[in-house]
Amino acid sequence: MDNLWQVFSYYLLDFIKLWIVFWGIVGFKVIKKIKWIAIVGCTQVVLLLVASFYMDNYEGAIYKIITVMVVLTVSLLFEGKLFKKLAYALLTYILVLFLDVCLTGVISLLLSTTYYGIRQDGFLTFICNAINVLTIGIIAGLIHFRRKSSHPINLSKKVYALLFSGAATGITIISGFMVTTFHGANERLRRVMLITTIIVCISYSVVCLMVVIVTESRDNFKALSQINQSVIEAQQEYYLMVHEKQQEMRAIRHEMRNHLSCISGLSKAGKLAEMEEYINHLVETPDVTEDLFDTGNDIVNAILNDAQSKYKSQRIFLRLTGGFPSLHIKPLDLCVIFANTISNAVEAVLRMDRSKDEDAFIDINISSYKDDLYIDIKNPVSGMVEIYNGNLITSKKDKTAHGFGTKNVRQRVEKYQGTINYTCENNYFKVEIFMKNKA
Repeated sequence: MDNLWQVFSYYLLDFIKLWIVFWGIVGFKVIKKIKWIAIVGCTQVVLLLVASFYMDNYEGAIYKIITVMVVLTVSLLFEGKLFKKLAYALLTYILVLFLDVCLTGVISLLLSTTYYGIRQDGFLTFICNAINVLTIGIIAGLIHFRRKSSHPINLSKKVYALLFSGAATGITIISGFMVTTFHGANERLRRVMLITTIIVCISYSVVCLMVVIVTESRDNFKALSQINQSVIEAQQEYYLMVHEKQQEMRAIRHEMRNHLSCISGLSKAGKLAEMEEYINHLVETPDVTEDLFDTGNDIVNAILNDAQSKYKSQRIFLRLTGGFPSLHIKPLDLCVIFANTISNAVEAVLRMDRSKDEDAFIDINISSYKDDLYIDIKNPVSGMVEIYNGNLITSKKDKTAHGFGTKNVRQRVEKYQGTINYTCENNYFKVEIFMKNKA
């Protein structure tokens, strides 16, 4: 019975801590398949019962097996790709273990005892575990409720290796000082070395965390800078096109005066048949001017007209329906939303296998009702688009360097109490955006 309690308590403590971190810090969402959860749970119970029978003879091996079971269980109970979940579960377990070791080290210093002294005292073991779970829960809760993105965190391989190696090194060093017991005069040395090691390892962990934050901020800043640059260029093109249209209109007005003079002369001369033929010729002459998009917002106009002028030679055309009312949405936010969604739509069309003479249309619909603003963008696609948990998954090979565009769009939409929805049906991909348009 003691073995059964020991096995189950060890498993549950590690599982709870890992689950809290996976949910609150990493950002994965719990799977919603009740049957699958029941199957995984029952399987773990059976395995733990079997492990308890062999606890006396293979204690060390059983604890290692339980650790593997915890990592696998958490990976199976959250949504996402299995390999990614396993990688993050392993890193999470190492970081949680590092925090456990640090907290246990601090408690051992306060109580002037060792790691073995804590583990042999049931009450101290309970206090340590309670403090560990409470600390992890508070940290995970604060991070979870302050998160601006619904996406799981996405670490590069270098940052992952940095965190993993740092935590593993810290565990090894601190555990060594706690397990080793010095006698007599060396006891003071042990305490000093342990305090120094804990401070150094915690400082290293803080630096690693700052690297993660700075890396993500840098990538977001780089993505926004690219958007700003593209919009500045698009605005320049837009104003050039507006100037060209003004020149065209001046030329047309000049030509119209000449045409009216000719028609007036034919009328006065009584040459009605020639006048009618002249007018018919004018009516049948194709319109040489090209209409510019007018949404009611200059930045969005620039983005749409720039895309139209760049890709019309590749038979990609934009079609606009509706327009903006008086807006209370910041220009930069509209810029991020339209620059990314239009860019993604164009890229999807370019990946299609089309003939040179086949036209492709990107439909933009803008409408509003009172304080509600609706934006729908639809484009053809060659196959199914990967949508996970309501989020668009980048199709580019480098997942860590791309995908910021859709994250930025979602952040801008949610800033205005809005939602964004992706659908893909009948070879058409559609983005539906809803936002509150109020001061």
